[in-house]
Amino acid sequence: MTTSQSNDVSAPPSTAEICGWWVPYWARLSEPQFFKEIFGATPFVFRESQYVDSSRVCCGFSDPLDVLNRLGGPVNVISPRDGSRPIEKTVQTIEEATAAYDSGWAAAVPDIDRRIPDVHTARCLLAEILEIPWATIRTGLFLAPPGGGLAYHFDARHIFSIQWLGEKRWVYEPNTQAPYPLENHVRPHVLPDQLSRYVTAPFPDRPTSEAMSVILRPGSALYLPLGYWHETEALTPSVSVSFGVDVPRVLDRWLERLRECLLTEPRFRNSQPLPKTMALCPEETQAAQIDELNLLFELVAAWKKGGLPP
Repeated sequence: MTTSQSNDVSAPPSTAEICGWWVPYWARLSEPQFFKEIFGATPFVFRESQYVDSSRVCCGFSDPLDVLNRLGGPVNVISPRDGSRPIEKTVQTIEEATAAYDSGWAAAVPDIDRRIPDVHTARCLLAEILEIPWATIRTGLFLAPPGGGLAYHFDARHIFSIQWLGEKRWVYEPNTQAPYPLENHVRPHVLPDQLSRYVTAPFPDRPTSEAMSVILRPGSALYLPLGYWHETEALTPSVSVSFGVDVPRVLDRWLERLRECLLTEPRFRNSQPLPKTMALCPEETQAAQIDELNLLFELVAAWKKGGLPP
C-alpha cells in the first residue's frame, strides 16, 4: 500500500491548458443561456456521459479504495446515513480511512486540487469562465460505499458536482426557509446564531414531497444554486469531485460602498465612546446615534440624486 505526498499547486495554469476531462462541462457553462437563466436560479443536470470518456473523467482511479490508497491521508470521514446526527471526523492514516469506509462511512478529501493537478487546472479555468478569483472556488473529492452519502443539508456556495465513478442519487429542493444562506447547515444540528436571525420557518429534517431527484452516473454532473437543500446516497461504490463557488454577495457590495462613503465623514471616522462612557451618559449616547443615523440617511439619499458610488 503506497501513499503520495500532497501536490500543492499554487499558481494558476496557462489559459492555453484547455485539454482535459472538464472541457465539455465548462464549455456548457460558457453559453449565454447558463448565465441568463440558470446560474443562481435553477438546478441543471449535465448529461455528458453520452460523449465523455468516463475513463478520462476519473483521472485513472478504479474505485474508492484505490483513491484512498493513492492519495493518502488525512481524510475526513462521515458517519452512515442512519437518521441520527451526522458525525464528521478526520483520520490521518489510510488504514483508518479504509476501516471507516468498510463500515459504511463516506469519505471527503477537501482541497483535492492540491493533490490532483488536473483538478487545480479545472478550478482555475472555471474561475476564468465565471470571471471571479480562482481562490474563491473550493474543491473536494467525495467517496462513498453503497448506501453512504451526505445527510440533508445546504451549503453557502454554488455547487458543481461531477460523477467520476459509480452511481449516486441526489435529492434536492429550494431553501424557502433561509434563502441564500451565509453559512452551511446540516440537519438536525443546532442553528448557528447568525443563521437563526433570518430563518423564516422551521427547517425540514428530510426532503419534502416537493423535492427533485436525479441519479448521476460516470460523466454526468449537477449544478445546484446557492443554498439548495440536498442529500446524497451512493447506489454503487461512488467517487465524485465538487467545485464550491463562493460568489460575493449583494450584501458585501453595498457594505463596501457604504464604507467608502462613510469614511469621507469625520463623524464616522471618530472613535466610538467607551462602554463606560455610554453607560454613564445613556441619553447623550442615544441622541448621538440618532444623529449618526440621520446623517447616514442623508448620504444614502444623495446617492439617488448624484448616482451610485463607484
